[in-house]
Formats: sequence, C-alpha cells, structure tokens
Amino acid sequence: MKIIRGLINNFFPKICLACACRLSSRKNIFCMACQFEIPYTDHFEYRNNEFERHFWGRVPLVYGAALFAYHPNGRTQHVIHQLKYSGKSQIGISLGRLLGHKILKHFDPLPHMIIPVPLTSKRKAKRGYNQSALIAQGIREIIAKPFDSSILIKTHETESQTGKNRSKRIENMEAAFRLKNGKAIRHKHVLLVDDVLTTGATLEACALQFKGHTDLISYVTIAYGK
Repeated sequence: MKIIRGLINNFFPKICLACACRLSSRKNIFCMACQFEIPYTDHFEYRNNEFERHFWGRVPLVYGAALFAYHPNGRTQHVIHQLKYSGKSQIGISLGRLLGHKILKHFDPLPHMIIPVPLTSKRKAKRGYNQSALIAQGIREIIAKPFDSSILIKTHETESQTGKNRSKRIENMEAAFRLKNGKAIRHKHVLLVDDVLTTGATLEACALQFKGHTDLISYVTIAYGK
C-alpha cells in the first residue's frame, strides 16, 4: 500500500488549494504556510458575529458564518477562483467538509436540511457544476443531514449589482429564484449554502421565497467580503 500511495503521489501529487505548491500529505488541503496565512474568520466562535450583524433588520438568521475572509488578490480569492472558473470541482467538496466540521461543533441545533444557492441551468451547463452544491455535499458528509438541490431554483440571470442601492439589489434578485416545494421545508431549520457573501442580496431573495414556509434559516459561505 505504501508503494501504491507513493506512485499516486508521484503521478497525481496533491497541491495546496491556496498557493498550488505540492503537499507532503494527501490528508491536508493547505500547505503549512497557507494554514498560517489564509484568513480564517471567528464567525463560528461567536453569536451576533460580523456575518450575522450584516443581516440585522433584513433576515433573522438562526446562525450565520463564513469560513474565510475575502480580500482582493488574496489567497481566499485564489481558492474561490479555482473552484468557480478553473474546473476544480473537488475543491468545493473539500471546503464543504471544513465547513461541516465547524457546523457540527458550533451549531446547536443542527439544521434539518441543506439547500445550495442555485445557478441557472445555462450557467450550470457552462461551468459543469454548481459550486454551492459541491460545498453543500461536503457539509452533508460531515453533519449527515439531507441535501436537496431541487427545492430552490434560479430561473434567469440577474443584472450586475454594481451601483444599485439595497432595495434595487433585492428587486433585481427577487424574481430570479423560485421555491418549487414549500412543503419540504415547512417549519424546518434550513441551511442555505453559498460560496461568497458580499451584499447579502442573494440570501434576502432566497429568504423571501421561504416566507410562509419557514423562518428558521441559517446561512454559511466559504468566504465573506465586505
């Protein structure tokens, strides 16, 4: 087995997700340098954290947290870029597992169901996958809760949010999502999963679709950028 593992490492070396250097162990996803340098948040350790405060007066979250802080041209951006634009789908599952361990440790009660923020069918076909669904799959492996990517769908692409105020951002996003099966989430604690939080308009638009079915919503992302 050691010989086989050695051959696998030689021909298919595992690389750091943040800097692409070769890893000494296939158990890790970041090299030692990046483990110290990548900007983890403290969202999971505190209630009323920066992430949750972002939605005060907008969406009443049960829990809200991101794994990393997002800085332009930083290591987190490189990771997200590989996931979304370089076809490295396994990154989503690996990062989802990291989120899953955090959720298992800090969220009590755990959510009943995991729902990824959807892509349009056209965007998903072009990319080959929905990165949020891959993250959700990684979370499911750890917390062992049902995952459903068919309950919430995105019907069309939205305009750029640049230059829009909050009400216009919500109006822009609201019509883009549709809840297909409200009964499936009725009175359940739903975990909505996305890759990056920026304005928060996506969550608000999804929460409007959940209205009347459940108000127990938690929201997690890989990255949080102001």
